[in-house]
Amino acid sequence: MGSSAAFKVVEDKAENQEDEAKEDYQGGDGEEVELIEVAIDYAMQFVGIPYIWGGNNPVEGFDCSGFVQEVLASMGLDPKGDQTAQALFNHFLEHGQLLESPEAGSLVFYGKDASKISHVSFCINEWQIIEAGGGGRNCRTSQDAAAAGAYVRVRSIDARADIVSCIYPFSLEE
Repeated sequence: MGSSAAFKVVEDKAENQEDEAKEDYQGGDGEEVELIEVAIDYAMQFVGIPYIWGGNNPVEGFDCSGFVQEVLASMGLDPKGDQTAQALFNHFLEHGQLLESPEAGSLVFYGKDASKISHVSFCINEWQIIEAGGGGRNCRTSQDAAAAGAYVRVRSIDARADIVSCIYPFSLEE
């Protein structure tokens, strides 16, 4: 067997292993996995963008829900309009899939309870989120964000103790 034929066999085996891994990861729905991978790559490009209360774009900055809506839009899943973390929770509780534990592509909601959601983030794997965080109502300029250390960042899912729910934004009916 020539070197190009041997390479083809190795390449085919690698593709088959990749396909099997994707099937194991999401029950065989490779398109969903690819969409999540693209969304994670998209989200990661915003690391370091300032947290701005009410922000919803990468030029001026994001708040938590503005950032998550930007990521959801990259997957075609953004509910129309400017949504709060609570509104996103309410929407995806009805149109998504409630999870027992976080997984890549899921949304993690934080707050006092299901009627008092105060923060939302996007899971990049089972133990990390990407979020616009560290600020609050008084974080309205990039100078405020810099002073507070508030920006889009990657953190451990359990960096906050007030997790309320994890919801997968893809509906089972889709």
